[in-house]
Amino acid sequence: MFRHRRFRLATVAILTFLLATALAPVAYAAHGGEHPPPAEVPEDTGDQTGNRPLPGGNGGGAPLPGNGNGGNGGGQPLPGGNGNGGGGNGGGNGDMMGGGGMMAPSWPPSNMIVHHAATQVQLAPVNDGLQVYFIAPGGVGHSGPWIDTFANLAAKYPTGGAMTLFTGTNPGTGKSVTIYYLAAEKKIRVSTYYPDTQYDVNKPYVFTVDSGHNVVHDQW
Repeated sequence: MFRHRRFRLATVAILTFLLATALAPVAYAAHGGEHPPPAEVPEDTGDQTGNRPLPGGNGGGAPLPGNGNGGNGGGQPLPGGNGNGGGGNGGGNGDMMGGGGMMAPSWPPSNMIVHHAATQVQLAPVNDGLQVYFIAPGGVGHSGPWIDTFANLAAKYPTGGAMTLFTGTNPGTGKSVTIYYLAAEKKIRVSTYYPDTQYDVNKPYVFTVDSGHNVVHDQW
């Protein structure tokens, strides 16, 4: 009899286990088949701690060459203009300095003194002297030599005729340019030519300028 009781208890245990196993899927479905919540992912705050900034950025790196304030990034400024060296095809005699000798104003200079629209040579006051620009077709200016001050020219050439200060070529037209100091008149004369056309060849363009920057055209 004791044996039958143990058998019944074992049977009840087995049936209870089987019933629980059968009811488990039903209970899972009743709760909507929920999955465990995903692990939380930290938000991207944009913190780049540990990353090295690119040079020239805001992270304290050295600025890239040429990107500093003013465009040169601390580099050396370019020598003045196109730098004809004052030599041209024969050069001056110490009264002229080439474009590389000092910084020429940007083109067109705001203080240019030759107001004739078709001028072949433009002048602008620089350091009490005159900066020369050779004019190409279309009004493009090429930096030329610098003429010494009228006071220095007058002291060096107190008497005499036309003293040649510069002989060269306008790179925009290919025409010769000669600049004189007229000692008797205390003026500077600029002599050149218009570009050739089908109507004119070697048409002269000549003017003078005095210490007050008054320009008088002799041929134009």
